[in-house]
Amino acid sequence: MGFALKLLRSLPVLFSIICVLPASLQSKELVAVLPFDNQRPHQPDNWLGFYFQARAESFLRRFDCDFQSLNTVRLWQYKSDKKAPISSRQSIQISGSFQIVLDYGTVEIMVRRLGDVEKQKRFITSFNTTNLEVEFDKILGETAAWIRPEYQSKEVFKFPQHSAKGIRQMFYFRQILYQPSVIPEIRLMLHIQDLTGPNTHPALVADLAEGMLIIAGDLTKVEREQLLSAAEELLRAQAAKHVSNARILALLAEIYHLNARPASWVEKSARDALKSEPKNDLALLMLALSIVDDEETRKNVLNRLNEINPWIWPDGTEDEIRFQKGIFNIELQELKALGEW
Repeated sequence: MGFALKLLRSLPVLFSIICVLPASLQSKELVAVLPFDNQRPHQPDNWLGFYFQARAESFLRRFDCDFQSLNTVRLWQYKSDKKAPISSRQSIQISGSFQIVLDYGTVEIMVRRLGDVEKQKRFITSFNTTNLEVEFDKILGETAAWIRPEYQSKEVFKFPQHSAKGIRQMFYFRQILYQPSVIPEIRLMLHIQDLTGPNTHPALVADLAEGMLIIAGDLTKVEREQLLSAAEELLRAQAAKHVSNARILALLAEIYHLNARPASWVEKSARDALKSEPKNDLALLMLALSIVDDEETRKNVLNRLNEINPWIWPDGTEDEIRFQKGIFNIELQELKALGEW
């Protein structure tokens, strides 16, 4: 009788988890877009590889796909031998390369469909610094048609030009966030804050917010509280403006957790993120951390997190390749012990 009562009480929570997650987990392509490699790495253009990555992901989001987070891709790139897929749910992997000589360059996209029978296709184009976006978007369109030939997006594609004010610095900031064991400098973060305005693309605002959370971990208590408060204010404003942006909502759940807001705030924001993007690893992590009184539901969430990002778990206390530079290293070690995989 006691077990039956406990099961009945847990059904609303379990049902809400099921409603939020499995349908999309099964129906949508899960795409991983890697930062593009600079074939002339001695030049100061490596940031452009992250620009191509972000532009490609933003373009393809209009074609009804889900995406591995850049944190997942980062951990896989640094922790794996590159032979295994990023996750068991992944179906598409996109990589690329580019090179620029003076004002001219080439960029190549390699798209692979993973599965029992792998398929792949290359798309390449040349460009100059005045038509880079036009030419790159053409092969992105060809890539989208190869992935989803039956699907046509009616949304207008909007993404900042590579030559726009502050874009180089913003993607250099993303490049630093991607590197292992490197914490962005506060003065660079403050410069990115100055460059961020009401029309800044939400992906770049999310980079800034994530950087603020990472930097806060290295500050004194007072400075940390001030920076986390500023990050919460930034994310609240973005969540009000971009109500279905999963990354913004997941980061908002994270800042609620770090600022010791009620667990119900963390859970709601995490669930809102999962409604938009059921495979968001940060949202799944925050949901797991917010569920403290239902072990079975928490295990269910953790198993789904492991399906999406099996690289998230720390290898040990000295592991330098950490999710978000180690913000949740202790919590992840504890959660890993609860998993069933």
